[in-house]
Amino acid sequence: MKKMKRQRLLAAVVLLLFCGASWGLTVYGHQQEVSGLEALRKNADENYEKKIYDEALTAYKACLRADPEDQTVMERVAEIYHLTGQDNNCIAWCERVLRLDSGALGTRLLEARSYDNKKKISSAIRVLERAGESDGTPEQQAEREELLRDLKGRY
Repeated sequence: MKKMKRQRLLAAVVLLLFCGASWGLTVYGHQQEVSGLEALRKNADENYEKKIYDEALTAYKACLRADPEDQTVMERVAEIYHLTGQDNNCIAWCERVLRLDSGALGTRLLEARSYDNKKKISSAIRVLERAGESDGTPEQQAEREELLRDLKGRY
């Protein structure tokens, strides 16, 4: 009887140590992942500022694998595609951002410009008309109105 109690106690202690070690490794691993993600994001931002877009794009996409809902990174990816003339990719990424935040007026402006580059003026107008009255900053709202007037004048 005493032997069974000792075995149970020993099994409980071993199980407790195993659980504690697993939890500790999980927390440590998460901390390493977060610090690695921060370094990756910093590297991506530096490459973006230096206009090394291919490396920045690779790093931003790696950040999105770790955090697929990071809207700021998605917006930056869309912007890089726009800056490099890859309008189809820009539009696709803009749509991803707008699914998360339909009030992202900066993203709408980017998407409309990409449609304009592709000579799809009616699509660009439609994108801008979907914006809400309170979306974006006052500067973005003024930019939207000006771009909308220009597009409608050419349509």
